[in-house]
Amino acid sequence: MTFSVFPLKIAFMEKKKRKLPRVVTILITVCVVLLAIPLLLAGLSFIGRISADEVIPDGYMGYASVPNPATATAHLMDHSGLETLLADPVLSPVAPTVTGLRKTRIMNNLLVRLVLNNPVTAAAYTDGSVIACYDTGILSRAAILTPALLSRMDIRGLYYVKAGKYSRFELRPEGEPVLFAGFYKNLLVASNNRELFESVLDGTSAGNVAPENRKKTF
Repeated sequence: MTFSVFPLKIAFMEKKKRKLPRVVTILITVCVVLLAIPLLLAGLSFIGRISADEVIPDGYMGYASVPNPATATAHLMDHSGLETLLADPVLSPVAPTVTGLRKTRIMNNLLVRLVLNNPVTAAAYTDGSVIACYDTGILSRAAILTPALLSRMDIRGLYYVKAGKYSRFELRPEGEPVLFAGFYKNLLVASNNRELFESVLDGTSAGNVAPENRKKTF
């Protein structure tokens, strides 16, 4: 009995020590890397974050903040009057994109809401200037890919201007003011006033914010 069991034990141990096939090892490594990259980007997004209240200059006549814009957008997409709103010539450049989002109902996805439900803050001034800031949250480090992604989309009147720290998107509707949009740290900033917009991107607008108005929203 002893000699018949011993070889079986040896065979079992050798089988146990056998390495995983190379293909399986590669697949596991790839999966780990693919999982680690978004986790790393999400972790880095918390470094150097600021709130919109730290960069929106004082002196506005109107101020609004929406804490959960993805949820609010989902409700807007379901509103019966959206077609009438999109029929306005001013919104014609973005109408196809909005219509596409409405058909996919992507804003009703729980994961999308979890990622995109970050605060949107806007202010309006007496000279007609408007500025809005969206906190991109865990997507802030991936925002550098936005120009490459949007360049593949056919959005009429949308251009990307490379200008160093003032690099930006410009939406140029016919006969309407240009809308400027770009990134500053974790914020997506948009404005119809170039001077106001650039003051946020170069950090000078923060000097026009009173300390008591610099609310921390995260």
